[in-house]
Amino acid sequence: VRIGSGVYAVYAHMITGSVRVKLGDRVQTGQELGLLGNSGNTSAPHLHFGLIDGRGLLSSDSLPFVIDRFTFQGIAEVLETNEVSITGRPREVREAYPLHNSVGDFSP
Repeated sequence: VRIGSGVYAVYAHMITGSVRVKLGDRVQTGQELGLLGNSGNTSAPHLHFGLIDGRGLLSSDSLPFVIDRFTFQGIAEVLETNEVSITGRPREVREAYPLHNSVGDFSP
């Protein structure tokens, strides 16, 4: 999603065919763009989100960013049974970047 001049938002691991927008559409904060998936070499559904400075995922550089608000749900860990365990206390977070393996609720 192009969000500014030379700034693109990347949403990776969405379910193939679930994307609800197309090239040229305008999107709004809170709009559902597609469904979270489990594509690639992964053990559970998750989202890789980032900002980059060009249209090509592999040919662009990452850009720094913070998220204005989200609810931290906990830290995810894959158990030996391949089940996912989430530990921690849910809490509201403002102007931060989610930590590695953190689970967040970004709904409005």
